[in-house]
Amino acid sequence: MQAISLWLAAAIVILTGWAIVKKYQVNMVLFIAGLLLNIIGVMNGATNFLPKNATATGLLGFDFFELFRAICRTQIAGVGFIILVSGGFAQYMNVNFQRFSTPYPEVA
Repeated sequence: MQAISLWLAAAIVILTGWAIVKKYQVNMVLFIAGLLLNIIGVMNGATNFLPKNATATGLLGFDFFELFRAICRTQIAGVGFIILVSGGFAQYMNVNFQRFSTPYPEVA
């Protein structure tokens, strides 16, 4: 079973690379590949595949949803912070450079 799983995992990695090169939607390709690789790992006996901030639900099928929820919780918070900082910096630069939009400063 372990040799078959190794070949399946290699096929999934190769198909993932092929799908990315063929310009399929990268988010869904990586999501499905990661989900399939986790399923293969569980089929080989891995029981501790949840991150540290996630708790087991007691049912293996729901643990995959808990894994997805835990990963999304950390990733979305990081992306939201980056968007917030970028928007604040853009507004700061817009306000500071409006004063210098004319080549001749006003002397009053």
